[in-house]
Amino acid sequence: MRRRWSVRWARSGGSWTCGKRGKGASDRPGATASCAPGKLATQVPGKLTVGTDKPAYAPWFADDEPSNGKDFESAVAYAVAEELGYGRDAGVWQHVPFNSAFAPGAKKFDFDINQVSISEGRKKAGAFSSGYYDVRQAVVALKSWKAAKAKSVADLKDVKLGAQVGTTSLGFITDLVKPEKKPAVYQRNDFAKSALKTGQVDAIVVDLPTAFHITGAEVPEAEVVGQFAESPGEPEQFGLVLDRESALTSCVSGVVDALRKDGTLATAYTDFIRGLPLIICLLMVVFGVPALRLEGVTDDPVLLGGSALVLTYSAYVAEVFRAGIESVHPSQRAAARSLGLSSGQALRLGRSAGARPGGEGGRYDDGDRHARDGVRA
Repeated sequence: MRRRWSVRWARSGGSWTCGKRGKGASDRPGATASCAPGKLATQVPGKLTVGTDKPAYAPWFADDEPSNGKDFESAVAYAVAEELGYGRDAGVWQHVPFNSAFAPGAKKFDFDINQVSISEGRKKAGAFSSGYYDVRQAVVALKSWKAAKAKSVADLKDVKLGAQVGTTSLGFITDLVKPEKKPAVYQRNDFAKSALKTGQVDAIVVDLPTAFHITGAEVPEAEVVGQFAESPGEPEQFGLVLDRESALTSCVSGVVDALRKDGTLATAYTDFIRGLPLIICLLMVVFGVPALRLEGVTDDPVLLGGSALVLTYSAYVAEVFRAGIESVHPSQRAAARSLGLSSGQALRLGRSAGARPGGEGGRYDDGDRHARDGVRA
């Protein structure tokens, strides 16, 4: 049974969303640049150098090969590159250890993509794009262990926890859980997973999509014990890392913002039509369209009336589907895709799992209250 721990400091999860510029966008004076496609001041003229760690972990990358364009972060990198005017043949991938991406000093990449959470501390050593992915942190434990029965943050106090060094996951342990036992710190998530399997730690903290991949494909005897719930403030977001003085920051953020805003026209349509009374829509279509005397357009009132009904109710049905799709958290879909499920299977099975009352949809808050609220992760 997965649980969501609702505490004031918890982070939100999510994905690409329509909205204003993310919190990672640089507001540094002079952070503007000519964003002419393919004409940016990159590390190598005519090339776009993208950094990431090795191994490049699933479900963010496939087969430890960032250049294949498969899975989420590889696809994001190529989507950003394409919008900046750089084709696949102009992309150069560079090995950059996780902590080196946001360490002080000059960067040898144009941007780095490696599940790096945006934070004020990291902004002191580098610049960030707008957030491209909203994420939650989660706890993973072996099913047979005591830690798997945790129902609240308080239940984790006497648990031996582990996480990768320098990550937000470790920050959640030290700053928020504050366990009695000193947490184990590992250079890579691989070492943390090995420690979990061999019993060196009771549980590990990782981001939620990684947690689903671990339990679904790498350590099937483990389960996602719980996730840290949404915060009323800004969500934790992954952002692209750039050099502190990079002239590309505003261009890259603009591209990320544009990708986030895909679907604006559909939103405008549903908002407009749902706010329009059906009788007004019928009058506009049945009487208004023939008055325009458009060549080749029928004036049959039955067909026009039917079209008005379709226009109106398709907006309402679209909202029904949207609500159902969005109730499946994007990180759960990403985890499902990493297991080989199709998009349709990921949505259908994820929605079914989240809808089961008293099952994986369990939710626990810091007061040990249990409420039926489908797991949206």
